[in-house]
Amino acid sequence: MAEFFGAIQHALGVALNAIYTAIPSYGVAIILLTVAVRAVLIPLTLKQIRSMTAMQTLAPEQKKIQQKYKQLQAKVQDRQELMKLRQQMNQEIMALFKEHGVNPAGGCLPLLAQMPAFIALYSVLRTSIVVLPLMATLPGGAAIPSDPKATFGDANLRSIVCLPVQTPSVNGANPAEIDCPVKTGNQVEHKTFEIATFVDAHKYPTQQLAVASAPWITRCQPVVLKASNGQIVSFHCFSALGTGHLPKSGKLFKAVTQDQAGFLGMHLACTAPQAASKDRIKECTRKTGDGGGAHSVPYYLLIALVIGSTYYQSRQMNQRVLATGQALPQQQQMMTRVMPLFFGLISLNFPAGLNLYFLATNLWTIGQQYLVYRSQDAKGGLPGAKPKPKDAEAPAKKVAPETPSATLTPPVPPARPQGSRKRKKRKKRR
Repeated sequence: MAEFFGAIQHALGVALNAIYTAIPSYGVAIILLTVAVRAVLIPLTLKQIRSMTAMQTLAPEQKKIQQKYKQLQAKVQDRQELMKLRQQMNQEIMALFKEHGVNPAGGCLPLLAQMPAFIALYSVLRTSIVVLPLMATLPGGAAIPSDPKATFGDANLRSIVCLPVQTPSVNGANPAEIDCPVKTGNQVEHKTFEIATFVDAHKYPTQQLAVASAPWITRCQPVVLKASNGQIVSFHCFSALGTGHLPKSGKLFKAVTQDQAGFLGMHLACTAPQAASKDRIKECTRKTGDGGGAHSVPYYLLIALVIGSTYYQSRQMNQRVLATGQALPQQQQMMTRVMPLFFGLISLNFPAGLNLYFLATNLWTIGQQYLVYRSQDAKGGLPGAKPKPKDAEAPAKKVAPETPSATLTPPVPPARPQGSRKRKKRKKRR
């Protein structure tokens, strides 16, 4: 499995470098690579969307079946009878899907098939090359004390970022020295260490790195290594973020390593909190003057766009469900609100290049869903489903017109002429 992912990551790194060579913009190269990957996955994505839409259309019928068996199960106490009813319910639901030509797993399998590409692209934009100094000594060849406090005092080792004294390059010599600013209270003490050759901290499955030189190192982090004879204070040294799977002879590796691959005022290897701090900005770029204040605005604006596009994408799918006359489950409504905020939170710790990839992916998905839904509405019916056979229409029966029902009121006697009444009155007077 590791070799499989390594091959995909290496291929994507080569493709990203090729795009940058043709269009020398790191941000544009990330967007175009995202579009290319999504374009290759169009057949799987369309199948996923159509299957999900079909399942949503059949949801009312499925709910009726479940409600029917729920009432039957409420009257049964025997466990075997309950299991039998559940089996019958599942069979009836599967018969419903089969009647309409819908595969319940059709919405999951395409998504799972896309995951390797997404994970590989995520890794390409986030991975660094990690190396260890074969030997690190104090100036003059003195050994570094094994006790971290003797070397760095009470400072947190994770907060110390050591930079090579010379500018990183691709074909130059190894960094001979690294400078480590150690902050104690309001004072900063610079400690210099001499570095010998470097060795790999890890090896990629498809790209066995034999590091005879590492001139592309952008930063180092002090660590305490455990050895058979005790502790050794050493360093983890890194290339810039996003260079781990790029060919080191390519233009993009050189541009990223030497801080020449920005986009819209952002260093794509930096996170928003790093860009907002004048101290932490040196973790991702040598241009320390680009940290703090207004410099961090583009990074946070990019995260806001990721949040907004994630919300709109979920809302777009929910409106499709509501269009079928169904009510959204409360859990799905909650996910629509929570997921964008969750993505925004984790995006704070992602480099800007990775957030740009997320934004491009969301915009592609929104456009693709719009076109698919519009096509489905134009065609009408159940997407990807077999037409349901129409019942034979029986000839209309001729119904005789109903006769008005007889009234129950008694008949009115015929009126007597007025002359006979006058004669009767005369007789009575006589």
